[in-house]
Amino acid sequence: MPELELVEGVSDIKTVRQRTLEVDSTTLATGKEGVFAAGDVVTGTTSVIEAIDAARKVASSIDMYLGGSGGIDETLVDPEKASPYLGREEGFADRPRQLMPDLPVKQRIDTFAKIELGFDKAESTYEAKRCLQCDLRCEISPPPLPPEKQLEFEPKSLALSSKRDLA
Repeated sequence: MPELELVEGVSDIKTVRQRTLEVDSTTLATGKEGVFAAGDVVTGTTSVIEAIDAARKVASSIDMYLGGSGGIDETLVDPEKASPYLGREEGFADRPRQLMPDLPVKQRIDTFAKIELGFDKAESTYEAKRCLQCDLRCEISPPPLPPEKQLEFEPKSLALSSKRDLA
């Protein structure tokens, strides 16, 4: 829960809902000239992704308020190229996500017990061995097709051949 003691008594900054600040939804500006807000103090507890998005939005608004263009897109660190080494287990890239064990619905009634029970050691090991390098999948090209004269003359081969000619 955000602590709003710093803004108590400031007439232009309004608190709403459960001790959060009222801001313009586009610029994240408060009612006080030159004061902006983002994060838990505006939305309450949310995801890290939403907090980062709000921080970028408020940074852009502050830049425009100070006379800038609002453009904050810059590369602070060059992205690293993913390692092509994925491991020795066949098919590990195609493993499905491990389903989280949970409390049966009938046992959830009239209780404050945890619903998601977590993974045991075997389940967590399985989940950890899944392919977590999705960015690398984008770099792996599909296998090349055999030369056209070696393809059998059938509708499927013709479709593959015409797709390749269009690319």
